[in-house]
Amino acid sequence: MNKNRFKPVFPHKVFSLFLFFAVILGIASQQVFAESCGNEFHNAGQDCKGCHGNKFSVAGTIYLDKGVSIPLEGALIKITDAMGVKASLYSNRVGNFRLYENMTPPLQVSVAYQGRELFMNAKAAYGGCNNDGCHIPAAGKPGKVFIPARDYSLTGSVMEAGVDTGEISYDKDIKPIFDTKCVICHKSNGARSVSPLASYADVTAPAMLTPGSADSLLIQKLDKGSQLGTMWPYLNDAKQLQTIRDWIVNQNCLELSTSNVGGPVPDAEVKLKQGRIVKYQGYTNRNGNFILKKVKAGDYNVAISKKGYDTSTQTFRMDPNNRTTLDLSLKKR
Repeated sequence: MNKNRFKPVFPHKVFSLFLFFAVILGIASQQVFAESCGNEFHNAGQDCKGCHGNKFSVAGTIYLDKGVSIPLEGALIKITDAMGVKASLYSNRVGNFRLYENMTPPLQVSVAYQGRELFMNAKAAYGGCNNDGCHIPAAGKPGKVFIPARDYSLTGSVMEAGVDTGEISYDKDIKPIFDTKCVICHKSNGARSVSPLASYADVTAPAMLTPGSADSLLIQKLDKGSQLGTMWPYLNDAKQLQTIRDWIVNQNCLELSTSNVGGPVPDAEVKLKQGRIVKYQGYTNRNGNFILKKVKAGDYNVAISKKGYDTSTQTFRMDPNNRTTLDLSLKKR
């Protein structure tokens, strides 16, 4: 018999082989851990898509306070894309959230937590919530996506409506569009502070438009058919674009019309409703002003009524991150 036919395997070789496989398995396990859960807790408040690119369609961080010092766990982020596809996800213990499924921008985004739901004033053209074009990291601080823990008072006024002349004016028709769709970024301390749209003087600045001209830069920026139409995803409303175009071209940027020239309406009842349920209600004082206290964020139907006037209804979104007064009018019978 050949004594060299069966060679014994020495213990140190067995140990080396075992150690080799253990290292390989350990590295593989670490990679699986990092890809599956390790990454979701790091770099809170930073631009996730800036590093991960298209790995996520939507990613960001949410906080409980404006100072972005308290991460918010368990907030529900709801997203609807341009094709009507819906998705929802929750923030983790450091406030991070990320969505792998493909979504087609522009995106409508809202955040809900403990009965409060906040909506983005405009649709998002990009899913990186903490990037430097949206919720900007400033002075090394994390991004500024937050949902307040408190509720705020809603203030407003009710005036008697005059005869509607059909004029399109900045105060009556244009300002509400910009306040809802644009001012969140186009203001003195906003992401687009270089081109503010918060006042009549801002909007009608020579760099923005020329009264009577259809070639005004403001029209081109909002027109999806223009090579400069980068702001269309935020407007995303053909009827509102036509109103803005008519205001510039046909109304020569009229500031005030004669359609709302009446005086204040005292003792008018103001109700905020969700469906058929009245959530808040109050009355105007002798100056036509009202205050509804501790109004939760969300969408409401506003109903204003008084004997001798036609009841008026409209929709309203209470957003603690972008609070505004509610200026209403009633038409006398």
